[in-house]
Amino acid sequence: MSHPTAMSEQKESVSAWETRPLEALVDHIVVRYHLPLRALVSDLHTLLQRLRKTDSQQMLCALVQCFETFREELLLDIGKEEDVLFPWIRAKRGASAVVSIAMMQQDHARIAALVAELCLQGRTQLATRSPGTDALSFLYLERLLTALADLMHSHLALEELLFVRALLS
Repeated sequence: MSHPTAMSEQKESVSAWETRPLEALVDHIVVRYHLPLRALVSDLHTLLQRLRKTDSQQMLCALVQCFETFREELLLDIGKEEDVLFPWIRAKRGASAVVSIAMMQQDHARIAALVAELCLQGRTQLATRSPGTDALSFLYLERLLTALADLMHSHLALEELLFVRALLS
């Protein structure tokens, strides 16, 4: 599997999935997005914990808190999709999952807002750091946050297509 930062550079067309089988789309979402997102979130968690330990002014607190909220919401969302919704869609019962899909769409809106906040917090951290303050780690943090935003944007767009198609099936 390629590293999530490399994957963010490869844009995917949602329209390519408009007519493909729903089961293939579900499998694609898990492999192309859920697995890399788990790895990327783990990398970000590790980096933020390391940076937080070396941050004498505790300027990272807001970023870390936002990230932990995002991480918890994302992993919960992915778990619900893989354990509940995706099996329903594979069993061709997606049309009966109206309430579950509506809840997932609300989750997606919250997660998208958290990603935007994370990116803003990350840019703020990078802008307020002096050049010698672990600059490479903060540049890597910015790259990971950019990859996260790109991956999440494509991921959520594809899942919205999945949800609409499942409800119409």
